[in-house]
Amino acid sequence: MEACQYPPYTVFVLARLFAPKIYRVTIHYREPTYEAATGPKATPYRWTFSVVARTDRRAGALAIDEFREIERQSGVSWIREIVKLDLVC
Repeated sequence: MEACQYPPYTVFVLARLFAPKIYRVTIHYREPTYEAATGPKATPYRWTFSVVARTDRRAGALAIDEFREIERQSGVSWIREIVKLDLVC
């Protein structure tokens, strides 16, 4: 059986389409329990993560996973509620 042959430019285009990209994902969040005790904050807190992914959706999921892991390790008792995601590729 013969392997598929594609023109070099087609291979280049396909490689670019399916190659992972570096995303900068900013997670905007609130800490409702903390704010209940100290008063509401005018703007949400935010963290920015750099992730490598093939799609916007996957980049957002990876950033949220990283955010939740940092939240878990922080040792504070209040929750963090995500209110917005910004993705830049």
